Amino acid sequence: MKLIVDPGGGRCAYVSAAMALRQTGQKAYASVDDLARELGKPISSLGGATATEIRTFMQALKARLGPVIPFRSWREIENAVPHDGSVLSFGVNFGGKGGHRVFAFRDTFGKVLIMDRGGMGRLPRVVGSLEELAKPYGLGPVTGFFEGFVVQDLFLKFLGPAGLPVLAMEVLATTIFDGEKLPEVYESYQQGKKRLVAPDTVITGGFSVEVAAGDPKRSTLSGIAKAQYGDFNLWPLIFDLNRSKIGANPNLLRPGTKLLLLPLERYTPQEIEQARKRAPSWRAQAV
Repeated sequence: MKLIVDPGGGRCAYVSAAMALRQTGQKAYASVDDLARELGKPISSLGGATATEIRTFMQALKARLGPVIPFRSWREIENAVPHDGSVLSFGVNFGGKGGHRVFAFRDTFGKVLIMDRGGMGRLPRVVGSLEELAKPYGLGPVTGFFEGFVVQDLFLKFLGPAGLPVLAMEVLATTIFDGEKLPEVYESYQQGKKRLVAPDTVITGGFSVEVAAGDPKRSTLSGIAKAQYGDFNLWPLIFDLNRSKIGANPNLLRPGTKLLLLPLERYTPQEIEQARKRAPSWRAQAV
């Protein structure tokens, strides 16, 4: 696993930007120096930056970003963090003694967490509250917020070890594939290659549904699809993500099996339409 090490200095906005771009799959940065080189600037020239300034730099890197959003409270920030794997860059004010930029994201269970730089020579840290965020800086509590913006997740799509389509996305920037191969994986994605076999794929960012016998909303894939997606015919989306648990026959679900589902908005219109076309295939294996 390879995470971005903090180079130190008053460049939190750029450290946070590099981490956010890597986490969302937009850039395969191994260090903040990579971001500086792509901007054509020495890392020593990177200092403090407002939301508008850092957003302008990121746009120069062709990053996919949302508009600048003002924040007045932590609750507003929590509500603004997307559920699709994207992250929210925002700034905090430590009692008027200093500003700092971090980003927020949702873990597998939908909880909002904060990704912060780790300090000179250290890996980033993840905290669950503003109190935890403020503690190591010794500048007092968070008393205000600076503008923010969403860094959009590309939800990189690859084929897994068995040739099955999977959504490879990791919310803590731990590894999608072997960390040393991330640049290679990213380049393959950018070049539009249709097949990439990974030795070890981690799928996160969704939610689970436990199969329950006799419950029409949890006993069959079509029932689960209807309950969660509003359409019986979208059961192939669930089947593709859980084939290793279900087996070859989508009609045979074992009670107690925990199935992984992703929010419907994570799928493209083409994938949804393809799922509907495949829906009648269950009859071929009816028992």
